[in-house]
Amino acid sequence: MSLSHQIETALAQDQGTRAAELLTEHHASGQISEPELQAIGEAVTRQYRDFHTHPVHEFYARLERDWPTAAYRAVYAPIQAEFEATREWDRRLDEIASERLVNGLIDKVKAKDAEGAEKAAATLITGVPEEMRPQRARFIGNILGGLIHEKDRAHALVKSMSRNPMKFGLDPLSVTDVEEEFARGAVAAQKRERPLTSAARQNLTEATVELSRRLPGRNVLHAPTEEEIHVFDRAVRAILRSCLLSPDHDKFNEATLLIVEFSPKEVSTAGALAGVEERLYATLGRTARLIADRVFQSLGRHPRVIQPYLDFCKDHLYDKTGQYGVEVVGIFKNPDTVPFLQEALKDKNADARTEALFALGAIGTEGALNDLTQALQQNVSGRIIEGEARREAFTIISALGRLVRSISDPAKRGRIIAQIIKILPKDDLEFPVRAVLNFFTGKQDGIDPNILRWAAQVAVTALWSTDRPELARAGRSQPLGFRQPLIDLLGRLAPFAMGTINETAAKYTKMYSGAYLAMGEFYAKNPDPSQVPVIKQMLFNTALHDDTKKSEYVKQTVYDAATETQQELTKDQVIASLAGALDKIDSDEARQAMAEMFQQIQSGQLPPAGAETSAILMKAYIAAQRAAGKPVMAPGGSAGGGAASHATPVGTAAPLMDSPADSQIAPAQVTEEDLQLIEDLQARYLMASKRRTKKVAAMNALAQRKITPALKAIISHVADSDIIIASAAQMALQDFAAPPVPRQTLDTYYDAILDAIDTAENPVKVKLGELLTKLGPQRSPLKEKIETRLSGGKLSVAATAILQKAAGPKAPGGTSHGRQGVVMDEEKLGAAAGYMPTAGGDKGADYVSDMDKKRAYMQARQDWIRGGKRGPEPKAPE
Repeated sequence: MSLSHQIETALAQDQGTRAAELLTEHHASGQISEPELQAIGEAVTRQYRDFHTHPVHEFYARLERDWPTAAYRAVYAPIQAEFEATREWDRRLDEIASERLVNGLIDKVKAKDAEGAEKAAATLITGVPEEMRPQRARFIGNILGGLIHEKDRAHALVKSMSRNPMKFGLDPLSVTDVEEEFARGAVAAQKRERPLTSAARQNLTEATVELSRRLPGRNVLHAPTEEEIHVFDRAVRAILRSCLLSPDHDKFNEATLLIVEFSPKEVSTAGALAGVEERLYATLGRTARLIADRVFQSLGRHPRVIQPYLDFCKDHLYDKTGQYGVEVVGIFKNPDTVPFLQEALKDKNADARTEALFALGAIGTEGALNDLTQALQQNVSGRIIEGEARREAFTIISALGRLVRSISDPAKRGRIIAQIIKILPKDDLEFPVRAVLNFFTGKQDGIDPNILRWAAQVAVTALWSTDRPELARAGRSQPLGFRQPLIDLLGRLAPFAMGTINETAAKYTKMYSGAYLAMGEFYAKNPDPSQVPVIKQMLFNTALHDDTKKSEYVKQTVYDAATETQQELTKDQVIASLAGALDKIDSDEARQAMAEMFQQIQSGQLPPAGAETSAILMKAYIAAQRAAGKPVMAPGGSAGGGAASHATPVGTAAPLMDSPADSQIAPAQVTEEDLQLIEDLQARYLMASKRRTKKVAAMNALAQRKITPALKAIISHVADSDIIIASAAQMALQDFAAPPVPRQTLDTYYDAILDAIDTAENPVKVKLGELLTKLGPQRSPLKEKIETRLSGGKLSVAATAILQKAAGPKAPGGTSHGRQGVVMDEEKLGAAAGYMPTAGGDKGADYVSDMDKKRAYMQARQDWIRGGKRGPEPKAPE
């Protein structure tokens, strides 16, 4: 057996002195060459890295005392870097320990614990070599002097030190220095100078930053190299060796505060926002996290590390350090620590239940899984899950997420997820939402398709919910807000559950919200022809939605990265998102849907779109027209569509053609199916939901076919009490005028609207008047039809006022029809003035009769009552 092997064996048996004697004996005989000395140094280094710390220090202490300098350096050279790293971190841990003890001393003084304060001060002073104690005592005096609100209690502690210096390891002269420093600290505090107490975590922060520098930067993304792992491993080993060298392994206190920074444990929302609970782990990049996890997992399974650390955790289980210690055990991921974690989980006095749950999830053994599922079952077994039970259940789900993510076998992951799903409450959405966000990260290949479809259904459902607290932090500064994590999740599930995503989205499209925008973004990134029907339905519902009548409590917002503020969601944004999704789908149905969308914007059914969206829709419309063999007219009337791509935004230009009527197209023939739809439109229904479904579907189909016999029935619904039906009727009437439309159909359409304005109830008149302004009352043939009606002199007062308002200030019909009246005072008449006819006098003034005033007042008041008495009440004529 070689000498290096003998020495290494002795060190492995913790016989440092014996190893030094072996080396000294051989060196005295002159049989050791310099290469052999270097080999011995490398053997000793291996044992040092293997945490045989005390025997190695004994070995070198003996050699340094007895050996010649040159020989000693030859043996010491291989281990020098490890020794220096240990000394450096030993010094840093001492600084952190002093900082921790000072904080403890201050806490004792503030808590009026005089006995505890004296004990803390004695520990601080006697914990350093005797020659350094006077300096430590002066430091304590300065700290105590900086306590303004606890000055009397701090002064009492200084007096106690003066009365019995020996108790604190001091002499009378050193105590005098303490009193002087106390006075200086008090003066500095009164002058509002920065006291030393403000640097409560300075050393810990600096040490944490220094340790993080041993890892690659945040933007480094590659597989960890051996060199990168070695650099971080050396630093952590140095920290652990310093702890093993300390009396009673006391420096594990400081090492715990450092290592816990690498825990991915969730912190409170308030703490995260304030920045007081943010862990270093959150700032690390992917490569750095992989390196840290690999190093801690390797060292945490070393018996010479984990056993002393478990002993330390058991001794400190009932204080704050013990809680952090349980969390660090989870970072080590040693299966042998599960029994200790099970005890911590059951010990109510330990106050480390949350940390034990996270640690069990990180370790991921069968025993840990059983403990977590049992704990989850207990917390969700009640009928109402609130308070501590609810919070702990969320913690368990997060811990189970760590466990699931650590399993490489997809089939096993699927079985565990299925087991957990059965436990979750079925009627509380927050539980499954937290589950899907924790369980379905990374690749989903090999997981049971039924489970993936369940996750997709939960994610889509949550898009239509209100702002979710469990998603708020993850969605901060994201364009889609709290919906962003859900959309990211759906992107991972899309290859396996697109059918479920579409089906669930179609179910919720009846509720217009920011989910429309989110689904548009999702569909654009994951295009599929099966999405077209859902997108078309969203577009239709967007057209029906009135975003002017929203409460401040239900307004939808999106994050604007340019201004870093939340902006109100608009229909324009939704339409642009859905149009972009259709453009990504390569199918005839998608292109036809975009062409229809273009026509709807042109006819005013949808709000104007931006320039980019306009170009997309215009291109699709021209392609559809050419495919149908129809002539194409660009906005402004130019044929061929050559200027289409340079058109102004859709909805801001003139309608597609100067006259939407086409004399070459014959009116549609009424079929039996059309008659059935007209019957559906005229029928009465007991159930409001069925009434809405039937009538909206019938109006949409009849308008697309432009069946004129249905006009009267559709017009009667424009002021329906159901706002959805009323909006659908208005959209259907606009569809009638959308090009191409037969000339005969258009004439019938205009006549039906003008007749209804004259004869229908006032609410219907008002709605049809709004429709006229969208149809272009200044263009032929509608312009001539309105002028004919106004000049005929047979319209009612309200109809005349509505047509004049729609046609503009130069509309005919300005005569008084032979009436003698008085000057109309619009300010006094209020809302009734809108129903007044006008007559041109010599001076251009407006004259109305008393009867006109009374009639206009009654009509205005009826509209005011039907409208829920919103706005100012009409004033009666004098």
